[in-house]
Amino acid sequence: MLFAYLTCGCLFLLSFILLSNAINLYKIANRWMGLFFLFAGFALLSAIAEKSTLHLQYPLLIPAMEITRFAMAPVLYLSVLYYTRPDVKADWKFILHFIPAILFIGVLAGLSHYLPPGAGLVVVLSLKAQLAGYWIAGLLLIRKSQFRHSWLLFLMLAVGIMIAVYLLASFVKWDSSWHFNSFLYLLCANAATYYVIKQRHIQHNIATPRLNTVALNRYKAQLEKVMREDEPYTDSDLNLSGLAMQMNISVHELSYLLNTGLEKNFYQYINEFRVEKAKELLQSEKHQHINILAIGFEAGFNSKTAFNTSFKKLTGKTPVEFRKTVVRLDTEGR
Repeated sequence: MLFAYLTCGCLFLLSFILLSNAINLYKIANRWMGLFFLFAGFALLSAIAEKSTLHLQYPLLIPAMEITRFAMAPVLYLSVLYYTRPDVKADWKFILHFIPAILFIGVLAGLSHYLPPGAGLVVVLSLKAQLAGYWIAGLLLIRKSQFRHSWLLFLMLAVGIMIAVYLLASFVKWDSSWHFNSFLYLLCANAATYYVIKQRHIQHNIATPRLNTVALNRYKAQLEKVMREDEPYTDSDLNLSGLAMQMNISVHELSYLLNTGLEKNFYQYINEFRVEKAKELLQSEKHQHINILAIGFEAGFNSKTAFNTSFKKLTGKTPVEFRKTVVRLDTEGR
């Protein structure tokens, strides 16, 4: 039982480090990862309570610790998403990831009495499948983004071993595997702590990437060429890591180029090109029959609000007002 208690304490400590932003790097991603380790600690504490007499002393402890079971996998995935794509914006679709967790709260609240026989097994298998599926999805995100820091991959491998031990425990007698599994959890929790803290070693490189004036000017020219010739901004899903991949440079080098070399953030820079593209389309005779929202989408915006806001900010007019001006000038014989 000692290993289980030590692991539980380690998970809660790691969660505190991440949630309190003690690392001061990848803030959003670290908070999602902090939630994952917090929920993992809850899950282990629930197992400890079931194995010991704690559940007799505190009958509500296990249900309270189980509430977040189906939220563990989604928060792990979202943390990897923000590590690999730090510029991504929160979206209402994130809520969809937590629908199973919301439904599970209903089960814990007493609705389980209304479920058919065998539903408990379905819940357990669903939890295991969810953990495995989201972990694999997280690895695919890392591979797709070509994240250049190995610590995240090793962190995910440590988490993956913990998940694998949990999955395989179903096929081993509980009493015989408990101590061994707890020991493996402790090793993985310590490994995870090591790789989380290892973020500190890359902070200096991120703040001051090795871009001298010559390299900075070369990347400026390369970026301008990519934007003009390939028009990547017309892809509404374009993000910092995607553009960096097209330029074959790191995310942090591109971020430094934009922030220091051009004194703009990613979305300011991209939206300038999108607005120019929209102006071009609004003035085109071939696009006069196309509605304004469709033009916004063609220029790379993903919503009417984003299109109108960015367009007015940069031109002083809404897209509708701009089109009316163009039509009036054409009528007057521009």
